[in-house]
Amino acid sequence: MPIQYLDWLGQVLTLNFGTSFISHQRVIALILERLPATLALSLTALVFGVVFGVLAGLLPALRPGGVTDALTRVIAVVGNAVPAFWFGLLFILLFAVDWRVFPSGGVATIGRTGFDPLDRIWHLLPPAFVLSLHTVAEISRFVRTQALEVTAQEYVRTARAKGLPERTVTTRHVLRNVLMPVVTVLGGALPTLFGGAVVVESVFSWPGMGRLAVEAAFALDYPVLMGLLLLLSVLVVVGNLISDLAYGIVDPRIKLA
Repeated sequence: MPIQYLDWLGQVLTLNFGTSFISHQRVIALILERLPATLALSLTALVFGVVFGVLAGLLPALRPGGVTDALTRVIAVVGNAVPAFWFGLLFILLFAVDWRVFPSGGVATIGRTGFDPLDRIWHLLPPAFVLSLHTVAEISRFVRTQALEVTAQEYVRTARAKGLPERTVTTRHVLRNVLMPVVTVLGGALPTLFGGAVVVESVFSWPGMGRLAVEAAFALDYPVLMGLLLLLSVLVVVGNLISDLAYGIVDPRIKLA
């Protein structure tokens, strides 16, 4: 077994992850085939998570104790506690079956030929929204806590006393200082999104790496699983590296050695 592992590790250095037991294709070819769909889904979910998470945490913190503040805290708890597959099934039941606003799954409308960007976006929005809910809940919780601390600082009170518009105070003094916890969350968000895509892609029949992982697990296709797990491990390292580099961009006072 140690010799087999060292042999496999040596092959990995040349991006040779072996051959699938089921399809008899190279694992790297299978991953690259599914990678664009998962990247589109995860990056869209990341954008949704950051935008809605910052708004959901910042706006209630500017008026603490109100209905919006209480609603945001409930959403944060529910988003962290409820599993993604339940949200996905509920979304399909409401928006695809009952109201027929969005499709129930897939990457494009069946029978439609050619590349239609609007149709692809229409199919991308449901799984991306469901996948982003956990990130929204986590970011909003951190942003709200940090925003409450920042708005109590003397420089914020001084800016308001000078007569600066509330919008200027929020964007220049509050928002910039609440981005630090967002950067921290984003360091672990990338591998988390890829991991969450395993469930979401299966619920929405999205042809990405998450669905490939589920198919490989049920078929006991170990080379494919090893390749996907190694890729996830690399994403953990890359996510933390991007987070460390982003600290210096958000706060110039931080110097990277």
